[in-house]
Amino acid sequence: MTKRRPKYCEWCDIGLPACTSADGKRGGGVKRFCSASCHLLSRAKRVGDCWEFQGSTDGHGYGQLTMRMPGGKKIIKAYRASYLCFVGEMPEGKNYVCHTCDNRMCFNPRHLFAGTCADNAQDAAIKGRTAIGAMLPQTVLKEDQVVTIKSAIKSGVKDGPLSRQYGVSRTTIRQIRYNNTWKHVA
Repeated sequence: MTKRRPKYCEWCDIGLPACTSADGKRGGGVKRFCSASCHLLSRAKRVGDCWEFQGSTDGHGYGQLTMRMPGGKKIIKAYRASYLCFVGEMPEGKNYVCHTCDNRMCFNPRHLFAGTCADNAQDAAIKGRTAIGAMLPQTVLKEDQVVTIKSAIKSGVKDGPLSRQYGVSRTTIRQIRYNNTWKHVA
């Protein structure tokens, strides 16, 4: 027995047009939703004010789905699809969709704003979502060691002896000296 094509959108119950292929023949797949908005909303689970995406995720925990776009199917992040469906096109010069709620699964358009790469990085830093100092995986020094190094630098100790003592490069000591790294440590 063959699957029958649904006659109504699974989300809003609006009647669906017959699916036709480019040559005008019937077929072209089963259409379950009347719009991309309904497709997205069918995947929402309300958690507080957030609309959490219920579907596949990428390796970083962001919801993603496959949508028909001009030129074929495309995997798109749920929050970007939400912005395009409910808010509209991205403003000129802003190609990032950022979250105000910091919930990676959320695609509520009220929690999204368009920004630049710098806006996104600044937002993450303000909210404490960036790794600094000892939280970085490649870090060799601990914060108490950096305090001691800064104290030694103020006392006039040169970079070479400090780098040998702590097993790091002279460049690392120099970065600490000129406050390029470990700025958060007094």
